[in-house]
Amino acid sequence: MHRRKTGAHAYRDLIAPLRPHLAPAALAVTIALILLTLAQVLPAQHVLPALSLAVLAGGGAIALYARLRRPQIRPNAVNAWDVSGAFILIGLACAMVSETDQILALFGYPAAST
Repeated sequence: MHRRKTGAHAYRDLIAPLRPHLAPAALAVTIALILLTLAQVLPAQHVLPALSLAVLAGGGAIALYARLRRPQIRPNAVNAWDVSGAFILIGLACAMVSETDQILALFGYPAAST
């Protein structure tokens, strides 16, 4: 007869198959929360440049954490370096899509006249 697992063992067995998907899901949720917060607080023209700055800063902070902690590199697992790289790529993509006038307006400078 099998005994029913209780406590930490039952939780561990339930979470184990989901473990490879937790880091990408946490990344997506984090960026979505940053975007929603910025969209509520800032005018529409400032959201994309501010998102770029926030995500780049987050990527830098995660890279610093990874550098100080030195996580074990496993070929089939997502680690802090991977998450940092994803944040940096998303931040750079937001910066590339942003218009120059939006970035200048975010920092309080008048729009460049041509």
